[in-house]
Amino acid sequence: MITIAENIYSVGIVDKDVRIFHGYFTPIGTTYNSFLVIDEKVTLIDFVKEKFTDDFLKNIEEILQGKTIDYIICNHVEPDHSGALPGVMEKYPHAMIYGTANCEKGLKAYYPHAKYDFTVVKSGDSLNTGKFNFKFIPMPMVHWPDSMSTYLEEEKILFSNDAFGQHTGTGEIFDTEKGLDKFIDRAADYYANIVLPFGIQVAKLIQAVSGFEIKTICPSHGVIVTKYIPEIVQKYISWSKNETDDQRVLIVYDTMWGTTKNWRCNWKQNMRLRDSLLKL
Repeated sequence: MITIAENIYSVGIVDKDVRIFHGYFTPIGTTYNSFLVIDEKVTLIDFVKEKFTDDFLKNIEEILQGKTIDYIICNHVEPDHSGALPGVMEKYPHAMIYGTANCEKGLKAYYPHAKYDFTVVKSGDSLNTGKFNFKFIPMPMVHWPDSMSTYLEEEKILFSNDAFGQHTGTGEIFDTEKGLDKFIDRAADYYANIVLPFGIQVAKLIQAVSGFEIKTICPSHGVIVTKYIPEIVQKYISWSKNETDDQRVLIVYDTMWGTTKNWRCNWKQNMRLRDSLLKL
């Protein structure tokens, strides 16, 4: 059981073995994050990949101890986020799902035989579960049309979906365990491969949440962010503007027999050799 705050738990899955995700290399795996919020009404935020449904349900039941789920917030329909939906709905058939209009369309397309009630939400809508209030923040094309973040007012938690995510499946739960450099490195790799084409939409998301006080960011993949929120937000602002470092140059090369690699690694020595030859 992983506690994020009082009555708020992480119930997701670590997939340390996945090596290809959305077509790019994930050398240290990933996580499929899901969160359970206990109040007068119980709320589940997102699902996990279908193959992990049984373990996911065990994680949930460990906390609920026979209670039921009243509400499900679906921030994104991609199967790595929603794959366990049929299994969850079979066990908790009376749960109401909340998501965007495009989310509803996507879930019907992916899971045509699953039975559930769906409430469409839009920007500014909220859900009260007792002492907690959830605010919905649609963020279309970060990185799918259905995408949405959810903000828990009382605990100042942003459930950020694919924003601020990282593919890291090495067991750390919080950014403080990862360390700033490794955390930013994983976040940068994730942004470059998942979010990069959508800089305008990222800027809109940053603007949309700028009025909220955020103490914790819970993304759908990777570690939970508590300490390095200013750093990752500033990075997202910079990345969304496609800002570059004019003191660095990227050299891309291929080397069949190793000669090009050796030349690149010894470029200072090669420059001296070139200069000597030019004097002959």
